[in-house]
Amino acid sequence: MYEKSLFVTYLGDTPYIRVLDYFISNHVFDCSVQDVAEGTELARNTVKKVVGEMTKAGLVRGTRSVGRAVMYQLNSENREVRLLMEFDWKISKLKADEVEENARQKVRAR
Repeated sequence: MYEKSLFVTYLGDTPYIRVLDYFISNHVFDCSVQDVAEGTELARNTVKKVVGEMTKAGLVRGTRSVGRAVMYQLNSENREVRLLMEFDWKISKLKADEVEENARQKVRAR
């Protein structure tokens, strides 16, 4: 079952944002369209279209072929990609800090 990340929650639950979030979350790996489709619970054709758009925009790049499948990876050399990754990290940290503070307040209240 697909679970919305903070990135998707804040930027909108669209196919493009889901695929971008998947690549950001898996930035050290290269992934096939099928991998992304399964991870995002989107149709393979939808993912193929989005990955094509992202490739043209320079957000992802093809890394290699495995049989007939092309593998893609987030283009971390792209400045906009680095900013998006930083945004994802910062909103995650903010939320984690908020959860930690709430837990501390509950402990103090006892």
